[in-house]
Amino acid sequence: MTDRELVLTVLGMAAASFAAVAVPWWVASLAALAVVVTRWPPLLVVVLVMVAGTRANDARAALDGERPGEVTAGLTVLSDPIVHYGAWRFDVRRGVERDVAELPREMAEPQVGERLSVRGIVGLLPAEGWVVARHLRARFRVTEVLDRRPPIGLLRVVNGLRSAITTGASSLGDQRPLFTGIVMGDDRGQPSVQIHRFRVAGLSHLLAVSGQNVAFVLVLLAPALAHLGLRGRWVASIAALGLFVLVTRAEPSVLRAAAMALVAATTRLRGRAASPLRILCVAVICLTVVDPLMWRSVGFQLSVSATAALILVRPWLVRRLPGPRRRREAWATVLAAQVGTMPLLLMLGSAGSVASLAANLVAVPVAGAVMVWGLGAGVVSAFVPAEVAALLHLPTRAMLWWIDAVARLASSPRWPLLGAVLASTIALGVVSALSRRPWVAMSGRVVLLGCVVTACLPPAAGSWRCARGLEVHRDATAAVVVVASGRATETQILACLARHRLPRIDLLVLTSSSAHSTRQAAVVRDATRVGAVLAHPAAVRGASAVVPGRWRVGATTVVVSRREGRLVVGVG
Repeated sequence: MTDRELVLTVLGMAAASFAAVAVPWWVASLAALAVVVTRWPPLLVVVLVMVAGTRANDARAALDGERPGEVTAGLTVLSDPIVHYGAWRFDVRRGVERDVAELPREMAEPQVGERLSVRGIVGLLPAEGWVVARHLRARFRVTEVLDRRPPIGLLRVVNGLRSAITTGASSLGDQRPLFTGIVMGDDRGQPSVQIHRFRVAGLSHLLAVSGQNVAFVLVLLAPALAHLGLRGRWVASIAALGLFVLVTRAEPSVLRAAAMALVAATTRLRGRAASPLRILCVAVICLTVVDPLMWRSVGFQLSVSATAALILVRPWLVRRLPGPRRRREAWATVLAAQVGTMPLLLMLGSAGSVASLAANLVAVPVAGAVMVWGLGAGVVSAFVPAEVAALLHLPTRAMLWWIDAVARLASSPRWPLLGAVLASTIALGVVSALSRRPWVAMSGRVVLLGCVVTACLPPAAGSWRCARGLEVHRDATAAVVVVASGRATETQILACLARHRLPRIDLLVLTSSSAHSTRQAAVVRDATRVGAVLAHPAAVRGASAVVPGRWRVGATTVVVSRREGRLVVGVG
């Protein structure tokens, strides 16, 4: 098959995976027989699309039909637990099914590979994208643990390796969640404000293990593999990739990168040459045949689209960008990755700020150094005295500080977020500016200059309701008032600050006296500058008591009154 036919096969199998339409077995059998007889590539494309649609339909149908009720079952832990509303939440295997289990927080944290004999209540799960992508059928709420057996075999070794890396990084303190996120994709302990900063700065991909991490693993192993023969190098590479996939918990993006490395290594072993596009297509086709629901994973979609853009767009940018070759390659890599992922991010409403391009350019190389150093010194640090471990991680601390500082600067509310119109305009300006026709290049530069001027304009005045109980008011004098009740979540507050470009809040009003208000105030103060705060002093330190009265902030008047025992805030 040619590269074009392979690309058409990938696109067709992706569409069939979403459609999940089954084909009668006799039709697929006749088509497969015709492929064997005629060896006609277009017919092979049709057969692979049939296979993807049929397997997706079967996998989707296997997730239906669960009956709620109380059961006693044996569970095998499949994922690292997270804290969800005061309970451990993790994926499990129950027989041949996959569920999401909830274990009371007072019980010991489960480990991947641990086997539990439990009694619990089975409930239904909404058929959302992430539920289907992970093949989850039901929610299993554990009420009693009858028996626990620790992991055995290779999973025990993998858990020990992850624990060694985490323990060796204890000297990093608050930076440890960022370190484990970059090295292993484990960002469970990362604060919500930092997660928001990395998302807005366009750096959240650094916390999801991807092809870059797989490439660094192969770079670390290159000196040892150089002394082996071709077959021995192939076996060692496959073993190392398999271990790394287990350490990173087999995330879809890691599976895509590992599959590409496997295809490339096998091609070299057989003495053949294959283009990067061909390797990507073969790897994606194999993964789709094994698990067509993987296409429901946003991480897998972003990984495939970014890799395709690096293969197709990056060489063109390297030829067209001005300057030394090393600088052209760096800019081309960042721009190509943004081109590949931006359409998907815009569809998901997760596009970053206009500073995300520059942030990736200065943060990604440092994150690669953290990855390489973390896999080496990180493991050694677990077996040496704490003083030596702290010394080994001094470079790590400096690099993590740099990455966090870049994310903090690029996620500042001063930068406008990339919408569909702004992103399309910037892309048009860049393509035009790289044209070899002088008048087209000049037009592109003018468009880019207009985008810069637009980004520097102050945000408009007005009033908005971002979520239930969360309002933003801004007048012409740039005085900003945020009114939040206890209903608004941390994610909603952070998204609101970024969307309305609030580098400073002159007055923050919190009407709830719950502990949630304490977290809300802390999140807002960590994300932006805050002037005066009206809240319950017992809940928010340094706040003025929120009592009935009238306050003046710039040209805005804030009136607090009490109705039916509740505090009501009016802004005008």
